[in-house]
Amino acid sequence: MNYITGFHRIVSLLLLVIATSISSSAQSSSESTDTATAFEAQNLEDFVGRYGERTIGLSGSALTFQREGMPTAVSLKQVDSDTFEIIIPPGAIVQGHADGEMPQLIFARNEAGKVNALRFVMKDGTEVASSPKGAPKTDVN
Repeated sequence: MNYITGFHRIVSLLLLVIATSISSSAQSSSESTDTATAFEAQNLEDFVGRYGERTIGLSGSALTFQREGMPTAVSLKQVDSDTFEIIIPPGAIVQGHADGEMPQLIFARNEAGKVNALRFVMKDGTEVASSPKGAPKTDVN
């Protein structure tokens, strides 16, 4: 299975389990809040926006990720200044890649330091999707 197909399967399965995780989203948000505090100098508003069919939002002091068609957003955990991971809600079953690996969300910046794109990158460095900030939604990733 190629990475793009696997990524689509992961997102599709997240759609199925996200409805059952609404009650646990408060717990996930508090975990994200702790991590976000470590990057206090970082303005999370810089990341908020539309990236094709994906939207990055801000809930309290944590970023959220929502792909078009998902009933609700999932929280993101900041792991580096411009790198985030999707927080899988407790009890969610995610299938996709053989090892269950989820891509990291890495925000790119232009020469002026402004966030201008979102990339989905696997641990081995393979980019599976990307969209410029403010890009209109398309049928292709």
